[in-house]
Amino acid sequence: MRVFISAPHNRPSGGTKYLNLFVNLFNDNGITSYMVLPKEPIQSGFLNQPAPVIDSSTMLEMCNDDDVIIDGWQMDEIYDSTRIASARRKIFWHHGCSIPIGKGYKGEYVYSDDSCYTDYWNVSGACSDYIKSQYGIESSVLQLFSPDNPDELYSGSLDYKNRKGILVLWARGAWRILKMLPKISSTTTVTIAYPGYSENTWYELLHSHRLFVSVDQGVRSTPLWQRAKYRLFGKENNYWKVPSSRLLGFPTPPFEAALCGCAVVGAPMGGGLEWMNKDNCYLAEDLKLESLLDQVTLALAANDQQLESKARSAFESVRIFDKEKAWTQICSLLSI
Repeated sequence: MRVFISAPHNRPSGGTKYLNLFVNLFNDNGITSYMVLPKEPIQSGFLNQPAPVIDSSTMLEMCNDDDVIIDGWQMDEIYDSTRIASARRKIFWHHGCSIPIGKGYKGEYVYSDDSCYTDYWNVSGACSDYIKSQYGIESSVLQLFSPDNPDELYSGSLDYKNRKGILVLWARGAWRILKMLPKISSTTTVTIAYPGYSENTWYELLHSHRLFVSVDQGVRSTPLWQRAKYRLFGKENNYWKVPSSRLLGFPTPPFEAALCGCAVVGAPMGGGLEWMNKDNCYLAEDLKLESLLDQVTLALAANDQQLESKARSAFESVRIFDKEKAWTQICSLLSI
């Protein structure tokens, strides 16, 4: 048996990172696995240990009846390759529940009776429940896992008295940063990280900051005019079908921040409920900016002991998501 894990690209992102990690997890346990890209199979340059990568045509040449394909996206190119491959298991592993519909995507078709998939997975219970309510499909939950030994990641952190202020990502939801800055004293350091940094740089940033603030509150619903354009002109246009709660799958930046000893501020957005609660995070209400700002203010008023206690509690909640647990889940799901 070999395992082929398909992705749309190998550019820096949380999804890219964890698909690479799962390919490596299979290989580490003696099962040959590859990351599969539609074209241009180039290894990811931002990771410490990028996975072996091939393109879709190579996968089709290699694939046989004993193999397993795991798709992480609804792209036409990915689905079409999986459909004609001779694998015994074809799994759609949804990292959330927002669905791109229209040009270049299979959209909701992946959950239809005519779909080629034999199994469905998700990364969180909240998103799995949503998919079941919308499409009547049961999705097994396979969560993400710590990229490295949790204790080693946590031990690399500085003492709180030596850490600087706030770390935040300039990515989806970045406009909230602009709303947050007036609430922060000019004496507090705010580091804004832009996508494209290496894995080592990311860990260095997490290890040296007191707080990580997650501003990501999911994919925004596509405007009505754009959805109307899709209805008028069909697959030449596209849009996102998003639950009103904008559920996220398993938000990785706050998860890794907790692994590295940061106190975390943010909203769980569904998938975060796999580990986030009011005892281990400064927990904001989903989709409510004022709630997020209130939690930032509360965290900034905390002393070193309070922050360290909160961070330690968060770490204890995320350390259970390790390679051994992930591998046990995989063995159960694939009967290996």
